Amino acid sequence: MRPSSVRVLGIEIKIRYVDEVGEDCMGSFCPEQLEILIQSDLPAENQRLVLWHEICHVIEVLGEIKISEAGICLYSTAWIQIMRDNRELATWTFGG
Repeated sequence: MRPSSVRVLGIEIKIRYVDEVGEDCMGSFCPEQLEILIQSDLPAENQRLVLWHEICHVIEVLGEIKISEAGICLYSTAWIQIMRDNRELATWTFGG
């Protein structure tokens, strides 16, 4: 089941799956509304990657740091790959 919110640095961020996010865009973070938008017609795997990408933007904004778009892409892809390729680590870290 797709998440409808995510808590980042103690802040609740809503997640909405929409028909269209914007031109040449599959996702976005709206700091004013504390909301992440994800294009709903993407395959599930792409939605996960876009969501992690946007979570990295949330961290960037809430942490008041600057990360290049290339850095955001690297971090979001790396976290998914690390959790998938290291199930023991993910289970140990998050419980289960």
